[in-house]
Amino acid sequence: MYKSTKKLIKIPTENNQILKQVLDLVNSNEELQTLWRVNNINAIDRMGYNDHGPLHFQIVSNIALRIIRILEKKKIKMSVTENYGFSLEYAEVVVF
Repeated sequence: MYKSTKKLIKIPTENNQILKQVLDLVNSNEELQTLWRVNNINAIDRMGYNDHGPLHFQIVSNIALRIIRILEKKKIKMSVTENYGFSLEYAEVVVF
């Protein structure tokens, strides 16, 4: 039987309140938590692959946010900002 423990995603939201709200929604979404558990049952238990659940999501999100913040410091605009007029805060949500 698969353990029913909730895995919270932890990422550096810095001062991005929009990203923090989205992160809170992700962490409190029971359906998403269930889907991650199912993914890991298939990936880890049945197929012998590595994590495809919340840990994988957290690692990829952290790396992606680090990259977008480095690019922003170098004055490289994200396409969602440049082409659609969204703020950097929304670009971080898109990347997340």
